[in-house]
Amino acid sequence: MRELKKQLRNTLLSICPNVYAFEKAPADGPVPYLTYDLAQGTNIEDQIVWIVDVDIWDKNINEINVDDLVKKLKKLNRFNFINDKIQFSMHLDRIINTKSESLDWKRKTVVFNIRYYDREV
Repeated sequence: MRELKKQLRNTLLSICPNVYAFEKAPADGPVPYLTYDLAQGTNIEDQIVWIVDVDIWDKNINEINVDDLVKKLKKLNRFNFINDKIQFSMHLDRIINTKSESLDWKRKTVVFNIRYYDREV
């Protein structure tokens, strides 16, 4: 799972330079930023289906906004990764207009299913 987290983070960094795991973004960090969380879904023989929620956070203070990042994330639908340790494919599940506790923040959640195979069995 460590390799999956590493490669998922690298993939998300190609979309946005500010990526944090499990909603651990610094309070005074740069915006916009992405947070992500992995939850195990189902096991089907050698395949594990992971559910990843990618939250986009923005204050609309620059030219990149939530909707721009949603468009970029949608392009990850059917993205495939393979190396000598793992392989996975990402499949867009849904986009949620998530309410933020603060009116200053804009937020959307993009949910993917990740079909994962461990190649080091």
